[in-house]
Amino acid sequence: MRTENAISDLVLVDSVPDGFTVAGFAADVRAAVAPAAAAAPVPSEPDEPDGTVRS
Repeated sequence: MRTENAISDLVLVDSVPDGFTVAGFAADVRAAVAPAAAAAPVPSEPDEPDGTVRS
């Protein structure tokens, strides 16, 4: 969990399941998005000072 950051969204719920933690929820979200993040193409870094990328 990040610290020293402002909360930009606030969601109010009636209740959460027993044993719910923000850390556990964050871990579940990371696990769910990891396959998509691993499959995403990585942009090439420029090779030359003018920003061109050599193949």
